[in-house]
Amino acid sequence: MKKKWSKVLALVLAAAMALSLAACGGSGSSSGAAEKTETKTEAAASGTTAAAPAASAEAGDAAIPDFPEGDVSGIKIGFAFRHGSNDTYMTTYYKHAAAYAKEKGVNLVLLDAVDDVTKQTQQVQDLIQQQCDVIVIWPVNSESSVAQAMQVQAAGIPCMTANTDVISDGDQYVTCYVGPSNFQEGYQTSQAACAELAAEGITNPRILYIDGKSGQTTCDERKAGMQTAVEEAGGSFIDAQLCDGLREKAQQITENWLVKYKPGDFDAIMCFDDNSAVGAYNAAKAAGRDTEFHIYGAATGDASIVEGYIAKGLIGYNALQSPLIDSESAINMAANIAMGFEPTQQKYFIETPIINKDNVDELYVSWSDSE
Repeated sequence: MKKKWSKVLALVLAAAMALSLAACGGSGSSSGAAEKTETKTEAAASGTTAAAPAASAEAGDAAIPDFPEGDVSGIKIGFAFRHGSNDTYMTTYYKHAAAYAKEKGVNLVLLDAVDDVTKQTQQVQDLIQQQCDVIVIWPVNSESSVAQAMQVQAAGIPCMTANTDVISDGDQYVTCYVGPSNFQEGYQTSQAACAELAAEGITNPRILYIDGKSGQTTCDERKAGMQTAVEEAGGSFIDAQLCDGLREKAQQITENWLVKYKPGDFDAIMCFDDNSAVGAYNAAKAAGRDTEFHIYGAATGDASIVEGYIAKGLIGYNALQSPLIDSESAINMAANIAMGFEPTQQKYFIETPIINKDNVDELYVSWSDSE
């Protein structure tokens, strides 16, 4: 059985982050809706979720429910997945969702859109035709999936989103969202980064930002969170470019920046995820400038990057996001909805504690399926 973050370690993180974040700019106004949790989202309940602007997200007071008790063999969950082999996180999530559903005895129809909007739309229609009890969508495109969710609702089937949400206009068609709070991931990571930079005497940081893919709320929200914290610290994004989620493109972007910007022209590179941060590091290393500035990522979900880069201090702060917890949380919620559960919140967030080389040994646990 896989391991989860422990409550003790979450408390350790809370204490460490309280000291770290206090040094960074303003903390913004409270959203008025703390992320309270039990097992799946303990970090927020332990105090690790920093106050953030009200625009961040609608954080719910309810915990993500555990898998329902009783006979679930008669229910069918449809899952329109974004891409089952795009990167380590998605691949792990995809495979674990299938394995977890099988372990729990629930019928999961898992369809892979391979990052194709048209294909995903067709697959959603297929799931509707199969008369699934609930349909989960991990959007290829957050705007396009509004129409998909609308079709599901029109068919009288509950629709939920997982990991990546639809744009806000589509909330009315979605029963709930389950996954990370992308704004908070970016905001808290950036706060910690600003604190580190401030401790080094950099109080108005000039940031180069590597963004993800256009049309993804995950990317948009993480960028908004990181940029908000940077601006609160008196800094700014002096350049930002899309890498489409590709490490190679992130490396190329950084290579071009290192020609354009000389030492002292910027203070750090921030990235929408860990994979792009590795691309940035590879470029900096090749140019002999890897010790000149810090590189941060909004979130990490790749064990090899945690162990090979973050633990070694090559990449700085990231939010630790487990694909196992993410996938299990989505299946748990979908199964509960199929059994008649009615969510009380629009957003249900998983736990994503902030890590760097100083606390990774305490907080990181293996994401292997077996102990």
